[in-house]
Amino acid sequence: MRTPLWLKIFFVVVIVLVVGAVVYGLVLVGSPSQQRAVQFDQRRISDLQGISYAIDSYWQRNKELPSSLEDLRNQQPYTYVSSIRDPLTGELYEYRVQNATTYELCAAFATDTSSEAEEMGMPKPFFEESWDHGIGRQCFTRQVRISVESAAPAIPQSSPIR
Repeated sequence: MRTPLWLKIFFVVVIVLVVGAVVYGLVLVGSPSQQRAVQFDQRRISDLQGISYAIDSYWQRNKELPSSLEDLRNQQPYTYVSSIRDPLTGELYEYRVQNATTYELCAAFATDTSSEAEEMGMPKPFFEESWDHGIGRQCFTRQVRISVESAAPAIPQSSPIR
């Protein structure tokens, strides 16, 4: 018994569609190794953001920047830092004090997110710090976020008149 021609054509079309869908999916989301690199970079950004908030907390208590990232670890339970090391290499993230309230955090990235928002047509909010990065070593200069309570001068207490 011979297979009808239309059935052969149907199977070929189905196979082409399945292969095309798989290729399109890989192009759309990237290869597994590319996705792994994206996940490591997202973790690096999350770590750097956590470090940045811990530095703010340290500054609120001590009125100075920590001299090293290890100082943040020593301040627990007042500050929590999930990691001060790169998730892939295990090396410490770079941290440098610029002045009394400005510092720099550096890490090495495997992917480029600098044009991601533009490609998606998303506007960048002007009030948020950007963590966009290119491939390779990137540094982010940050200013301590000073809370209203610590920035306001102390109000003198009045004494009752007798």
